[in-house]
Amino acid sequence: MGISIASYIEEKFGDALEECTEEYYESPHDWLEKKAWNLHVLGEVRVENTRVHRVIPKLRSSSCLEMEIVLYSDLTLFDGDQHTGKSQETYGYISGTASGHLDKNLDDLVLPAAFENYDPDKKRCGILDESLVPRWKAEDFDSVATAFLKKYYREALEKPMPIDTDELVKRMGLTKKICSLTGTGAVFGRIYFRDDMASVYEEGFKDKTIPVHAGTIIVDPDARFLRNVGAENNTVVHECVHWEYHRPAFELERMMDSELSQIACCVSGGILGQDAWTKSHIVEWQANRLAPCIQMPKAMFERKATEFLQEFAEECGADDVIDIMEPTIDALASFFDVSRMAAKIRMCQLGYEEARGTFIWLDGHYVPAHAWKRGYLEENQTFTINSEQLGLQMYGSYVLHRDERRFGLVYVESHLVVNSPSYVQSDGFGGLALTDYARSHMDECAIVFEMTIAGKQDGDYASFCYLNRDQDADVTMEFKYHHGLENEKDDGKKIATIDKSLCEQKRLYEKMPRNFAGMMKTMREESEMTFDKIAEETYLSKRTVQRLFTGENKDAKKLVLVLLSMQTPPLVSDAIMKTGGYALSLAEEDTLYLNLALMNCWNYAMERIWGFFNEHNIKFD
Repeated sequence: MGISIASYIEEKFGDALEECTEEYYESPHDWLEKKAWNLHVLGEVRVENTRVHRVIPKLRSSSCLEMEIVLYSDLTLFDGDQHTGKSQETYGYISGTASGHLDKNLDDLVLPAAFENYDPDKKRCGILDESLVPRWKAEDFDSVATAFLKKYYREALEKPMPIDTDELVKRMGLTKKICSLTGTGAVFGRIYFRDDMASVYEEGFKDKTIPVHAGTIIVDPDARFLRNVGAENNTVVHECVHWEYHRPAFELERMMDSELSQIACCVSGGILGQDAWTKSHIVEWQANRLAPCIQMPKAMFERKATEFLQEFAEECGADDVIDIMEPTIDALASFFDVSRMAAKIRMCQLGYEEARGTFIWLDGHYVPAHAWKRGYLEENQTFTINSEQLGLQMYGSYVLHRDERRFGLVYVESHLVVNSPSYVQSDGFGGLALTDYARSHMDECAIVFEMTIAGKQDGDYASFCYLNRDQDADVTMEFKYHHGLENEKDDGKKIATIDKSLCEQKRLYEKMPRNFAGMMKTMREESEMTFDKIAEETYLSKRTVQRLFTGENKDAKKLVLVLLSMQTPPLVSDAIMKTGGYALSLAEEDTLYLNLALMNCWNYAMERIWGFFNEHNIKFD
């Protein structure tokens, strides 16, 4: 179960509460008499097995905790008419209000002066959970942020403005220090709830300890997370959230472990030493969600977003919001002094779904902005996949690997899309690019993949990482083919276009004789390539190329080069290799990318394909 205020109260005050319970049941109570339905008149009440059922805590001040303590007891009710000898077994819940100070370990707890029958339906506002963590849902964060700003930074609710984090720290009575915390950038910030000695690093080595007072925020300037969701301003506000809302939870944990003094927030999510924190994930989730809401309050952010969208639309003459989404996000990030990724995530939270397809960093470049029908993708779904993960899916997904219609798809701009002129065009540099129409209608032409975060299942923290696919994101994504093409969420247009592409490939295949040399000859004639030209593009000798055409040379990797040079469609490539008895060894790491090139890069110019092979260190010696 972990640490709870109920278990702490029972351990520390159980005997005293048991005495209070026995004293309560010595007096008559209307609700108890109603339970004695089998007796003539209620007499003595025997109380056994009293325990703390729950504690409903509420913070009255920064340290003073008010709590409704609910006690459960097994009861034996005896008939007041001693001649009957009757008794009745039942139970009871009673509650009373107590208060004490967390910074005094609740040693000053004043037990309830009076108890009453516990009413579970009574409305209770502003309560904490039993670990003293606020009870917030995702829809609560904007209102919580508004309350925070009214308390500390009211002007940010009156007009759009960046939060001056140094001023915020000052108003909250806190202190900020810039120090390397680990030497590795693994921790982006710490907030100290108690006076302590802090270990800091200089030039990557543990150098010294420095005294810090309660209310000190230390920000690590080297943490990689600082360049996206955890930019320095975000980190400061993140730690301010911990101070404002998570001190009660910290103090409860500290009562059980007196060595605790601070929360250290990790780049990869969670809290350093989180095994000592039973609610570490929910505490970080709340700080991750609330900090951007404070930095970019809803009404002011929407006002500024609308302003920038209109400004860029007029400036660029853009008809489609996707064309101006990236400059809008950058302008918002600059205006509010937050990271690009924080601004992107805030746009998504406030309903600008087009922002999801922006600033995705894969295979060493940013993927062009793209959009889809609103509501088409789930939170953990994407059209965008890197080449390595796509290659793994081609092998690992039974549905995708066995579905012949995959040959009607092509890998373009980090998406697996339908190979049709409506969606795919030449980029002018020997490769392919999506059409403007495709980039605005990805739901029509692209395959959906599901994302998971390697080694993590942290609830809402994952939603931040799904969106945070920027250059500096310190997360590793894993992908899974979402479902078969027959289940795609469209009217059949996608399947019909794929079928048309397959028909073209089948037409070529049916022209060919059913022997390897004849198939290769037909393909060379269809491509209008000479042996000399193929040799030039593949960096093979003309003699080697000729021997590959006859089947004398059984080097499957070199055959792949020849097939790619002739821009052989994938269905035809597959048939030629099978007919010739060529197989790529699964024991070789290169196989993944060779197959990927055959299936999805076949209509690229060889110059671009060589770039792909060089990027993945594929050798043909």
